[in-house]
Amino acid sequence: MQISRRGLWVLLRKDLGSQWVPALVLLAVELVTVVSIVAQFPPEMRQSAGTFVQGVASIGTFVMAYRAVASQESAGVIGFLKSLPLTTDEIFGSRFVFLAGYVIANCAALNVTYAALRPLLGFSTVNPSWAAMVTGVVIQLVFAVLLVSVALLANSEKAIWVPFPLVIVLLNLYTMMTSKPNSWGSSLLANVRSLWALYGLLAVVVLVALTLLVMGLLRTKRTLVR
Repeated sequence: MQISRRGLWVLLRKDLGSQWVPALVLLAVELVTVVSIVAQFPPEMRQSAGTFVQGVASIGTFVMAYRAVASQESAGVIGFLKSLPLTTDEIFGSRFVFLAGYVIANCAALNVTYAALRPLLGFSTVNPSWAAMVTGVVIQLVFAVLLVSVALLANSEKAIWVPFPLVIVLLNLYTMMTSKPNSWGSSLLANVRSLWALYGLLAVVVLVALTLLVMGLLRTKRTLVR
């Protein structure tokens, strides 16, 4: 893999300079979404608000993934970058690194802000658990890697459709696992909840492997700029 720290930093600095304002706007949208929806929860549901926060972070993940690939693709930015002394690994690898950094920073900022506001809002008496936050970050990383992978291997229009069937599958799996208390699904879910750190680490390893696989496929594509 041909990636230099200098080339990667140049690309990431460019992304940070152009995306920090949208990132703050997305954070504000997520906070407003949390407050407006949790305010409508019945009292017995508000204790689960910390878990709901993790799902709301997907708003930023989807929008930023689109901006990081589709907007640059349509504006011809990737074609311009290919004319510079930058390798294919640096150009496309920076997409994954930037999105991963954004997911972690966005989830951290959202949870910290919610924890600070929680006593004032009176929604819940507990902050989001580490298990919920780590699980939320891992799920957002899955979305980000899949979106960027499809966008780079195919096109951004197809990538936009990736989250919807994935969310439906996850919701159906969760419903199946929780609907029957003594089923194999509920046992598996309980096992994941008790070993969340291990499963989270395994998921990250799989995502890194998938990213490296996509990077290898991109090096062999005949048309990298559409």
